[in-house]
Amino acid sequence: MSDTSKLGIAYSLLGEKRFEEASEAFTKILEEDASLSEAYLGRALADLGLESEAELENTALDLSSNDDISKALMLSDDGRRSELEKLIKSSEDKHGIISLYDSDILERIYVRAVNCDETGEGYEKAASTLRSIGSYRDSAQIAKRYEALSRKLKESEALESEQAAENERILAEEKKKKSDALQIKLYTVGIIILSIFIVFLLCYNLFLRDYLDKKKVLEMIYPLTYEDIVVGNSEDMPYFSVDSSGELSFDPNEYSGNGDLIIPDVFDNTIVRSVEDYAFSKCTKIKKVTVSDFVTDIGNGAFSYCTSLTEIILPKDLDEISPMLLKGCSSLRSIVFPELLHAIGDQAFSECSSLTEIALPDTVIRIAVQAFDSCSSLKKLVLPRSVRQVGQDSFRYCSALEEVIYPGSAEEYSEIDFYTDSSLFDPENVTFLKDSNQ
Repeated sequence: MSDTSKLGIAYSLLGEKRFEEASEAFTKILEEDASLSEAYLGRALADLGLESEAELENTALDLSSNDDISKALMLSDDGRRSELEKLIKSSEDKHGIISLYDSDILERIYVRAVNCDETGEGYEKAASTLRSIGSYRDSAQIAKRYEALSRKLKESEALESEQAAENERILAEEKKKKSDALQIKLYTVGIIILSIFIVFLLCYNLFLRDYLDKKKVLEMIYPLTYEDIVVGNSEDMPYFSVDSSGELSFDPNEYSGNGDLIIPDVFDNTIVRSVEDYAFSKCTKIKKVTVSDFVTDIGNGAFSYCTSLTEIILPKDLDEISPMLLKGCSSLRSIVFPELLHAIGDQAFSECSSLTEIALPDTVIRIAVQAFDSCSSLKKLVLPRSVRQVGQDSFRYCSALEEVIYPGSAEEYSEIDFYTDSSLFDPENVTFLKDSNQ
């Protein structure tokens, strides 16, 4: 059997996700002929759990340190080597962005732990958190100090508890020496305690249960306080409901507000984590929406065809704008994108005919199919240096678009994969803010 046939079989195993068998097949081929670059590349794909070479383009793995990738580069001809080098460069860019994002997360964890509650339990919890982030900044030193403070406070609390127990023992001995009159008083106290217990049960149902639910939420959002967050409930906001996972639903028939809608951080003592697919779709009463920063997932088409919507404030840490999120919002005039946004989904802003200018943040990697299709008033577009893919028909029927600005150089711009036939994206029609020689 020829090498070409063997490679074909091995790549078929790869396409069927039989990665271990594929890796063994490529290894056998290399044992017979160690000069086949495609065999090295295939084995690298199998070891990385990728079905095809095309998936290298979207991976955030660090390919530059992979031995098989390096050998494939060394043994390839010039044209083939150039293709592989572009894929490696793309993965390095994604890997760098993700590393920056991870550093931001470490900094948040560090700041929250350092500003802990000054109690034995608070210091203990903060020390554990700081230990978990290893050598980040001075975490180890602060963790050691917090552990010492925790032990000291707990020892103090233990002594106070022992003293209280001793006082109770002395009091019990004195009570034993009392007369029958004191015994009557004890019965009276018992009756009073029973009454207090009954009152406690009533208060629990009226007030304490709500307090305990709030306390549970506070533990989840530490170190924020209940006053720092927007709270809603079904009594005041009958148009909202939330399930146990924190997914918010909306009933437009119950909504009678003035169009300024706030999605709360907490609803019925449950943190709002996501918004249901098509939750607000076709609700023409809504004019402005502010979405809680706790929300990490907004469902497909959640605000589609809200034709009166002029402004929306998205969560600052939102990673991806879901497909058809604001499709058909014909009154939407502008959009402020989240600072950590990585992707814009299919038809996310399609038919937003009042948008005039779009400036994407320098974290966006992918603009999906028809993302800004039929934005007929769009005149100016700023593409970020981070973008690697512009999907098919993503700016179709943007008839007013007359200016495309790219903060990088023409050389960087040439590495973007465009799946659109608009001549406005030809390099001669783009304004570059950085010289290629810089």
